[in-house]
Amino acid sequence: MAQWQDLLKLDSALQSRVQQLYEGRFPREIRHFARSCIESQDWVSAAESENAARTCFQALLDYLEEQWNRSVQENNILEGPDFRRMTDYLMEHFQGQPVNLALIMSDCLNEEKKILSSVTTAQNNVGMPLKWREVNNKVTELKWQISELKKEIKTLDGLNEKLDFFQQTWQSKVEQNIQVAESKVQMVEGECLKQANIITHTKQIVVQRLVNLLNQTAQTVATLTDVELPEWKYRQQLSCIGGPLDTSLGL
Repeated sequence: MAQWQDLLKLDSALQSRVQQLYEGRFPREIRHFARSCIESQDWVSAAESENAARTCFQALLDYLEEQWNRSVQENNILEGPDFRRMTDYLMEHFQGQPVNLALIMSDCLNEEKKILSSVTTAQNNVGMPLKWREVNNKVTELKWQISELKKEIKTLDGLNEKLDFFQQTWQSKVEQNIQVAESKVQMVEGECLKQANIITHTKQIVVQRLVNLLNQTAQTVATLTDVELPEWKYRQQLSCIGGPLDTSLGL
């Protein structure tokens, strides 16, 4: 719950970034009113496991049901949040695919942390000149994104390994027992297809983040080489003729 509370304290520009995270993906109403439950779940692990995802999904439904019952007991149905509508939304969109919910929540919570981290970095750099604060903030953000991207790639590798192992193990069982029921075969193939779809969706997210990261890196490098480097060379030249100027290029 602390993370969402911290986001509510941000200025309107940063809150708009949070709003964009959820737009078209997940209702902010649920994020707000179920914040304690959402932040207590391990969505990262749930994104890798159907069983873990279903456990998190059920925990969220149970929480909303509990809040609804409290509204009824307190005669606060009309004034309070519409917990029934939130439950209906979750059932309609994620009952059959709880892993999709886990992917969305893990991604959004991670992006929220980045926004809060950017605020902390900005506060720590108050004493720097404005242009260097901007560059330093960009570099810090890039480092954070690289770290998170490495984690996501590792997660993706794990999903691929699990699917490969499952398919190989199943194929071996089929070869040893050619009388496997057709219904069992269809069920396993359906599960493999579901896992493959999750992997494909995760790949798309990772690739898009990698593209964004490369674009941001190119912009930062351009700032350093096209703007700051010529200024640094000029300061060095002045220093060589006795000018008491700063010749450093470090942040």
